[in-house]
Amino acid sequence: MKIGIWDTAGNERFDSVSAMYCRGAHAAIVVYDITQEKSFWKARSWLQRLQYEATPNIFKALVGNKADFVSKREVEYKVICVTL
Repeated sequence: MKIGIWDTAGNERFDSVSAMYCRGAHAAIVVYDITQEKSFWKARSWLQRLQYEATPNIFKALVGNKADFVSKREVEYKVICVTL
């Protein structure tokens, strides 16, 4: 078994090589920052990209980090449920 981990830190310069990251993948964990709405929408676009560029039936997980910054939360639970 081979595991590869890529941390693109949301940099747009990695968008052009996304197919390379996704090709042959059987699982993906996409992480976003709950304190930045822009981060959520970017993560959502990665999930959509996985649908087309990765292995069919890929396991996908969306994870919100920085949960300890509740007072700074910009992405509410109901937004996540409605948009996915």
